[in-house]
Amino acid sequence: MKVAIIRFPGTNCEFDTAYAFEKLGVKTQIVWHEEKEFD
Repeated sequence: MKVAIIRFPGTNCEFDTAYAFEKLGVKTQIVWHEEKEFD
C-alpha cells in the first residue's frame, strides 16, 4: 500500500503523518500541492 500526503503552504504535520504510516509498514510520499506527477 502507498499513501500520498499532500503538502500545502502553512501545513505542519506532513512529516509526523508520514512517520506514523511508515511505522505501520506503509510507503509514503509527501507531494507538494502544485506537483503534476508523482510515483
